[in-house]
Amino acid sequence: PALCPSCVGTACSSGLPPQQCNDPDPTPGSLSDWSCLCPAPYTGAALAATATCLLDECAVADCATCAGDACAAAGQTCREGGTTAADSLDWSCDCAPPFIGTAVGRAAACTIDECVGTCVSCEADRCAAAGQMCVDPDHDEKSVFDW
Repeated sequence: PALCPSCVGTACSSGLPPQQCNDPDPTPGSLSDWSCLCPAPYTGAALAATATCLLDECAVADCATCAGDACAAAGQTCREGGTTAADSLDWSCDCAPPFIGTAVGRAAACTIDECVGTCVSCEADRCAAAGQMCVDPDHDEKSVFDW
């Protein structure tokens, strides 16, 4: 693909952010096959028009493009908040049950709650089976079996 001089200075360069114009066939007989491509870290493209560019620092579901292994190394799940320019750097790490906690832009400080999620000894299920609610008074990681 080649840059397309016929569209430089028009739709693509006037887009926000300014975009790259790409023409797969620059011969005179090939018209309207050019496209505007959003520059990194934005994503988006449009055929023969200005593209709508989204800023998604977590372009893949596991957030590897933005968080690296910050969440995974801590045994946490990375979640992307939004994909507009106003939402940049809004990824977060969420603790895996039975731990609770979340943090934006870094690994979370997780605490434990035996009554959340799928617990090793199924405390919440035991209470529910008896028609009761599980309550954990202390969510400190060292405080277990106090439900």
